[in-house]
Amino acid sequence: MKPDRNSQTNSSQLENLQTKITELDRELEEAKAINQSMWSLLVEITNRLQMSSSAIKAAVSSLLDHDIFWDGSTQHELLEIIDNSADQVSNQIILLSLAFRSEANDLEMRIEPYEIQEIFISVFDKLGKEYPEIELDIDMQSGGSLILVDYKYLTVALELLFGVVAASQSPRLNSR
Repeated sequence: MKPDRNSQTNSSQLENLQTKITELDRELEEAKAINQSMWSLLVEITNRLQMSSSAIKAAVSSLLDHDIFWDGSTQHELLEIIDNSADQVSNQIILLSLAFRSEANDLEMRIEPYEIQEIFISVFDKLGKEYPEIELDIDMQSGGSLILVDYKYLTVALELLFGVVAASQSPRLNSR
């Protein structure tokens, strides 16, 4: 006896449905992992915002306290804490903005030609101010090839990347 055409069609449709279900299950798991990563990132960003705002508040409160007289160098240190913490708040807000814009599929890239040396020098100048204990050795020749990048997004990404490296490595970063 030959299998009838309907049972072959039903079997084929069932296999197609099972394949689609498997693909959808995989996509769902990937989406869950991405969602979990995004929430973890947002929690980390808000923790950093809290720490920076607490540092700013503590330093400002100390400077405003009329019962304590601060010498000039201590006042300067407190102002540096405020300045660095404000920069960190700004960086975290940029990260939040990028995360939300990414989730909304609203990242607009402004791709323009830049010299990689220009980008690294800008990033290392900022890192040198944030991490004065880190020695930055930059030996780049200008006039190199141009690359097409979104300057703002690339510099933010490099600053964050090098910031993580600087915070976890020995006090020396090199670029050649």
